[in-house]
Parts: sequence; C-alpha cells; structure tokens
Amino acid sequence: MSTSFNEIRKDEIEQSIPNRYEQIVQLNPKRLAVKTRKVTLTYLELNEIANRVARTVISVHGDEQESVAVLLDHDAPIIAAILGTLKAGKICVPLDPSYPRDRLAYILENCQTRFLLTDNKNFTTAYNLRQYVDHLINFDEIDCNASSENLGLSISPDTLAYIVYTSGSTGQPKGVVHNHRNIIHNAMRYANGCNIHEEDRVTLLASLGTGQGTPTAFSALLNGATLYPFNIKEQGIASLAEWLMTEAITVYISAPTVFRHFVATLTGEERFPQLRMIRLGAEQIRRSDVELYKRHFSPHCVFGVFLSATETGNFSQYFIHKDSEITGEIVPVGYAVQDMEILLLDETGQEVSENRPGEIAVRSRYLSPGYWRNPDLTRAAFIADPSGGDKTTYRTGDLGRMRADGCLEHLGRKDFKVKIRGFSIELEEIEAVLRTSPVIRETIVVVAKDESQEDRLIAYIVPTHGQTPTVNEIRNYLKDKLPGYMMPIAFMFLDTLPLTPTGKVDRRALPKPDHSRPGLDKAYVAPKDPLELQLTKIWEKILGITPIGVKDNFFDLGGDSLCAVQLITQVERLSGRAIPPAILFGSPTIAQFANILRGEKSPGPWSSLVPVQTKGSKPPFFWIHGDNSIALLPRYLGPDQPLYGLEHQSQDGKPARYTRIETIAAHYLEEIRFVQPRGPYFLGGYSVGGIVAFEAAQQLTKQGEEVAFLFLLDSHFPGIDIPISRNESVRDKVRRHFRNIAPLGHQKKLTYVLARAEERIKFAFNQTAIWLRELLKKAVCKVYLAMSYPLPSHLRGFYIVRLIYRRAWHNYTPKPYLGPAIYIKAEDRCSDFAFHWNRLMGGRLEIHEVPGCNHWKIIEEPNVHFWAEKLKTCLFKAQSKSKAELIGLSGSPDLNAPISYVTSPGNARD
Repeated sequence: MSTSFNEIRKDEIEQSIPNRYEQIVQLNPKRLAVKTRKVTLTYLELNEIANRVARTVISVHGDEQESVAVLLDHDAPIIAAILGTLKAGKICVPLDPSYPRDRLAYILENCQTRFLLTDNKNFTTAYNLRQYVDHLINFDEIDCNASSENLGLSISPDTLAYIVYTSGSTGQPKGVVHNHRNIIHNAMRYANGCNIHEEDRVTLLASLGTGQGTPTAFSALLNGATLYPFNIKEQGIASLAEWLMTEAITVYISAPTVFRHFVATLTGEERFPQLRMIRLGAEQIRRSDVELYKRHFSPHCVFGVFLSATETGNFSQYFIHKDSEITGEIVPVGYAVQDMEILLLDETGQEVSENRPGEIAVRSRYLSPGYWRNPDLTRAAFIADPSGGDKTTYRTGDLGRMRADGCLEHLGRKDFKVKIRGFSIELEEIEAVLRTSPVIRETIVVVAKDESQEDRLIAYIVPTHGQTPTVNEIRNYLKDKLPGYMMPIAFMFLDTLPLTPTGKVDRRALPKPDHSRPGLDKAYVAPKDPLELQLTKIWEKILGITPIGVKDNFFDLGGDSLCAVQLITQVERLSGRAIPPAILFGSPTIAQFANILRGEKSPGPWSSLVPVQTKGSKPPFFWIHGDNSIALLPRYLGPDQPLYGLEHQSQDGKPARYTRIETIAAHYLEEIRFVQPRGPYFLGGYSVGGIVAFEAAQQLTKQGEEVAFLFLLDSHFPGIDIPISRNESVRDKVRRHFRNIAPLGHQKKLTYVLARAEERIKFAFNQTAIWLRELLKKAVCKVYLAMSYPLPSHLRGFYIVRLIYRRAWHNYTPKPYLGPAIYIKAEDRCSDFAFHWNRLMGGRLEIHEVPGCNHWKIIEEPNVHFWAEKLKTCLFKAQSKSKAELIGLSGSPDLNAPISYVTSPGNARD
C-alpha cells in the first residue's frame, strides 16, 4: 500500500504529525527512514526512539502544551528528538548549535521554554545557557529500556507544532509558528510537486533549525521515503557528488547557491543515474543554473523551481526538462500549488493588472498562524479574510510579475529583506547589531554581486568620533551576536553616509566595494616561495581581494563556510591530496596552510616534528601520529596552548630509518628535545602513535625526566592478537541465523540460505581481492625502494601502516608504567585493549569511549569534539598540578579528584 500523498484528501491533512507518521510505520516498519554517516534507522526504529524521547519529555515536562528547545547536530538524533517532542504534544523549537550564544539565548528567552533537549557533544553549550531554562534533557542518557510503544495522545491538527526563528528587522530574530495541519499540508505539496514516494532517497542539506530544513525532512518522512542528511560544513562539498552516487540519491533539494558550489566541483565524468529530481528554491533561479543542470545531469532528471517562505511553505512550482527553453534571463517560478492562491498587490493592497509588477501575496487556510509573541507584526503581515472565512493572506515582501498564462516571475525583494544562500535576512537586524558597538556611529548594510554574481553582504560603517576600528575588531564583535550566514563579507569605512535631498540614506551613492586588502591588525607579508604564491592566487580569486598576505586570516578577509569549501576543493586539485574541510579553521592563513602541505613538499632533510602552534604560555603538548586531527586541535585547545605534531616517517617517500617502536620513540624524543630540553613532558598519540608515546614516556622516566601527562587515542595493545573491533562470534552468528529462519516457510528458508551463501562467497572473493592488492602493493613498494626512488604519495600510507607499523607493534613488548594516563577508545574498538592497558598501568588509567564511531572516524569531525574537549580538560589539570608541585603551592585545590564529563543535568554544577 502506498504511503505517499497522491490526491488532496481531507482525512490525511486533518490529523497530527505523529498520527501520520505512525500510519506509515504500520504499513512499512522495516523501510529505511533516515541514513547518515553514523546512523541508519528504519521507520520502526525511529518511531521507537521518538516514543522514548516523548515519554522522557512528558516525565520532566508534564502534560501542559509548552515549548521544548532542541539543540542537536545535523544528524539522525535531531530528527528523533523533533518527532518525539511532537509526539509528546509539545511545541518544538529546533536550534542550530553553530549559532552564536547571544542568538541562542535570545531564542530561548523569547520562546519561553523551560526545557532544552541536547546531547553529550552539545552539552557544554547547553549548560552555558542553563539560566534561560529550568531543565536540561540529555538525549544520550534517555533510558533505552523505557517503553517504545506509541503514546496514543490525542493531538489536534490545530495544535502548534514548532517555532522556526528567522531574521527580524528589529535586530532580533522572529519566531514563525506552524501547526500540525500546515506542516502535513506542506509535506503533501512537496510530495506532489516532486512526486516523492516510498522508493525515494531525499537529501537534507539545510539545517533543521531553519525554514528550509524542517519542510524537507517532513516531505520525506511523512511520505514513506528515506531521508539522507549531509553536513556540508563537516563532510565538504567536494565529497557531495560521490555521496550522491554512492547512496543512489533520487531527489536533490537545496538552495541555488549550494547547487552552484556543488556543480563547480564536478569534472564532467560523474554520472547520477538514480537522480530524477533536482529541486531548488528559497531564492532567485538564474538561467545559468538551468544551463548547469542541462550540462551535468541525465535526460530523465527533472529540474524543479519552487518558491516558498517560512511563513507559507511551498506555494509555487515550475518544472524544466532537458528540452525546455528559457527565452529570457528570468527563470519563472511557475504556478500556484494546491490550496495556494497567488496574488500581486500594489502599495494600497489592491491587485495589479496583468503583466505589471507587484508584491507577491499568498492566500490560503494553510499559512502560519503568525509570529510568536508578536501580535503587531502578525497583524501587519497576515491579512484576515474580510468576509470572515478561514483563509488569510500573507504579504511576502517579494516582487513578482504574472504572465498571461498565469505563470509567475520572481523579481526579487521589495524591501530590505534579502535571501542569501536561501536564508531570509533582514538587513536592519545586522545594522541594529552593528550600532550596538561603541566604535560605530552609523552603519548601513546592502547586498552586492561578486564576480561570480553571487549575492554578498557589504557593511558601510561610519566610526564613532576618535575611533579607528579594524575589520578584525568588527568581525570579532559580530561573531558572538550573528550566525555565519549573516556576517558581511566586506566592511567599508566612510566619514559620512551619503544622503538624498530628503535626508534619507542614498544607497545608490554608496561607493562600490573595492577589491583591495581591508585594514587588518597584521601588516601585509608577501609569499616567500612558489607554494605560498599558488595558495595566494587561490585565496585572492575566491575572496575577490588583492593583495592578500600570507599572514592574513581567511575569515578576517570575509571568508565563510562555502568559500572555505571552494578553497579546499581547489587546493586538493593543486596538491593531489585529500584535505579535511575543517583544516582551514585550524590553519586559516596561507603560511599555516602551506606548512600543512609541506609535510610532503618541503625541501631539505625530513623532520617529523611539525610546529603547529608555537605561541602560548603553557608547556607544549606533543601529538604523535595525529593525522587529520592535528589541524583541528588548535581550535579546541585554544591559542595559549603550544602544539607540536610528530608525523610518520616516510611521509617524504623515503624508506623508514626506524622500524621498531623503541627506536621510533627515541628518534622522536631527539626532535622533541630541540623544542623542550627538560620536563615535565606532555605527550599523546593516536593509534600506533599512542604506543610510541607510551614508549617515549618509559624512556623519559628511565632518564629521570618527568612525564606529567600521557594521552592514548584508540591505540592497539601491542603484541597480542585482539580483533580491532567488536566482532560477532561464530556461535552468535549461527544462533542469529537460526532465529531468522525459524518463522519462515520452506521456500523462504531456502531463499534465505542461498542469499547468505551468496554473501559469504562475495565476502571471500572480496577478501581474496584485498589480499592480492596488498601483495601487489608490497611488491611495488619494494621495487621503488630498491631503485632508490621515493614512494609515490598514494603508496606511502600503505607502506607506513602495513609494512612498518604492523610489524613494529606486534614485536613490541610493553613494560609496566607507573604514571597515570588517559585512554580514549572508539565505540567500535574491542574493550580488551582498554583492559590490558589498564592492567599494565596498575589501574591508573582513566578510560572514556567516543560513541558512534570507529578507529578511522575518531580523528574526523564531529568525533574530534568529544575527545578534544576531554584532552583540553585533562591537559589543563595535569599542567596545573605540575605547576603547583614545581613552585610548592599549599592549600591548592584537589587536583587528584577524578575528571568526569558532564553528561546529564543531574551532574551539572555551578
């Protein structure tokens, strides 16, 4: 039976979201509902988790209809949390963890919630906002043994479902309210427009804390399709194409700006055979967007143009095929969808004549009830039906023109509200925040096109008399008050703002943004070698600024997350190596970025020691074999923590000089002592790097030096054969198969056995293929080294891990260690490792687990967040203790008290 909307049926609209979702669960319980990098959930599994969330919320919240704020990342848990909140009959207020604290605080205070639902990763952020709520609920601590049955609450379609906060002209965001009926009707309009059905795989690229993300999520989940969240900031837009192909995505949904950046990464060789719909909306579509679609996607893929607003949901649609012709530069946004009437109004509120521009207004009974706690603004934007009917009219603030055939053209905004990357932004909100700065007297913010014709925010500033603020100063002031998408890319300092004869600001007379380097705190420094020169050209092209110095900060120059993605993509093409998107946040200058790349390109003798962050008053931390995490740690440890990385041997392609754990550690200690001749030492390492750090600590202790801190990240225990991850035993597998077969008929039993046999054959074949590939790689490595040629970059990792480290850690016999240590393990890691490390250290090992990741993912975001915060806390404690002992402090705090993560409201302390 189909679960998608096909025709308008009142009984399908007149119900609650939980009721609609539970109907789909009943029909297709085992169908995939959500799939992310870390989590895969069926409709039944998601329903059960949401039911537990609902019961937890009710147990804390009671039966009153209040709001619950949800502060979670772009992943499966936030979807379960939102659904669970709605099942409890509450009003959900989704929050984006990337928002500045001031914005989160205002939303919590404005929505009058007493409850904040978060998880371990975001608990610190939530805890710092505790004065605005009465209770913190930890998603990760919800009782998994609680009942997962449906609650059976009677929830009216009129019940408020959620509040989404968008930019407001008063300088603060405004909350747009929607009830269950409107959300379901919007999901129906999505479904019918994109023909979403059970077999579809739908992207979720926009944050669920915005008016773009929530409708997308419900369009899939209330129609039986599978939702695929993808975090562009963490996973990188360069990997989006491969992900779309690997996951066989059928429906792509995003803002046009994201689509343009995505297509810019395509080489022309990619194929998307499963992709049947590209849906763009939330801002104007260009003719060039249609040309990009025709160039890169298959003939059966349809290009959908949609127009929507947070207050209305989707209200018009237009479909373009490969043979469709766009005669002008304006791409039409199409025709009104079901139950939505589009009007064009003049300044007096009267309809304009045909082919005349007017303000786009939408009339329907399925619009937002209004703005939360703002009746005046609600009355101004929503016009009640003068005849007393149940339809209201919302004035969107967009200009449009209606063609003779009823097809709508979108002509842009009529006021100072704009859309950047699909986000609705009130320019007056940015201006209001800027005016609160004591160094700014007057300001105005406008939108201008850059060289790629993208809309960018430009702030014109008249400083307070006697003040000469820098761009860095203004940016730092705004970081705590505005989300990233509202940050101007450029700041122009003027003596006065130009005025019209009537005394208003003359926007047309504002000087055009120049492309010169802005006034920064640091002096211009020219590139010193070809690598820095190449990076400088990439920086200048993407940011549209000339010249850029190698010490200039990418983000101080106006770089944002999408610019960062573009930059990483181009540098990957230049260097021929994969670069994590987050690396730019740890190394935001050309000089720092070049140092990262020089790990493979630097001339002269190879040195394993990499100075990542040399300034700071604290003792240095030496991080061995941290791989990608070395670029992320400065962000977590802070600017006052010196950080040095020890990179693998043979990163330069030459044969490894040291092939035993003992000699590798001794070599690293020689390089460490160039930086720090005497202790106390603070050491850590990832994987085999942890074993090397352990041996280095042993050697330092024998030499009479103090090792004040030892940190092991998911390190194997050497010398014993323990499976790297938790594996199901043969006995458990047999029992599982017997349980699966028992209820089946004879024919299905045979089918099951044949399918499992086919899987084992494929597995054996794959293992054989892997073995043969490894054998071939070994032979190729030996040939290169025998001929004294440097190993090519694609073989170096294999040579280091498979040929050097595997033998080294198998042959290493660790001895008891008397000092304390921290051991962080991936959830997928066998617990025997921690047991043997703890035994070796006499029980002085503090053990923590990173949930939901494996050995390789633990050094990638978002998993780095968990252990890096732990590292910072433990490192600070060890440094404080070492300093106290050094200067003989008395009456100091108990530094031997155990360190524990705050993971629940009950553990939180002021």
